Amino acid sequence: MWCYGDLGVGAILVQVGKGRAGRDVGAFGRKVLERCVKLPVGSYQIEDAGLCHGAVGIAHIYNRIYQATGGERFRGAALVWYKRALEMFKSGTGFGGYSKCVSREDGNLGWEPWPAFLDGSIGIALALLAAVTTIEPQWDRALLLSDRSDDYLAYTGNGRSARRMPIPRACSEVD
Repeated sequence: MWCYGDLGVGAILVQVGKGRAGRDVGAFGRKVLERCVKLPVGSYQIEDAGLCHGAVGIAHIYNRIYQATGGERFRGAALVWYKRALEMFKSGTGFGGYSKCVSREDGNLGWEPWPAFLDGSIGIALALLAAVTTIEPQWDRALLLSDRSDDYLAYTGNGRSARRMPIPRACSEVD
């Protein structure tokens, strides 16, 4: 999950570690992520597909880590979670086939249509799109998963900017 838990914290620590002063922080973040990728899927306790607390959020974080490191274990984890998010699609329900899992007053879980960015269909759509394109998703700066150094036009050091190479994507083909 992005906003709490080891996976989100590890991903953010890796971003912090990109700076000169943060190398130790980045190394610690990578250790956290290596531990996370070994966890069984059931340990995450995921009920819905949302970006903040759901399957697609976990998939997106692992995809961004794969893009940054090239580590195939992160690509594999991203694919597992994208598949799980796609399995949560229910045609004719929610917004675009996705609903948010909510706790009812009686203590039971229920489902509500939810179009929001963090825990609704908008975030799910953005993360699914990021999985199938080589265009880097700059929207995830809001989640601290990328920064300004990841801009599409990268400074080359000789006073000019150059187009960056397309990023790898977890879903390069139907797996």
